[in-house]
Amino acid sequence: MSESVMGHQIDANRPVLTSAEASNISGLTQTHINYLIKQGRLDAVRVGKHWLVYEDSLRRYVAEPHKPGPKAKTPKSQLTN
Repeated sequence: MSESVMGHQIDANRPVLTSAEASNISGLTQTHINYLIKQGRLDAVRVGKHWLVYEDSLRRYVAEPHKPGPKAKTPKSQLTN
């Protein structure tokens, strides 16, 4: 069953979250949530200028193991006290 919101089909059987809610639940930034949506890693529907992320998609992504990002560079001044 799907529901139409502003001309967009949303699966009524799957709870949705705003990108802000998805950020709070996952601990990821809203910018990273939007990046994952654009990369197709999260299922989402755009309504106007806002993204609605399917909660099951977010939980599946968070449960997957991920490689850590690059290490931050330490300024030389901190290396040679």
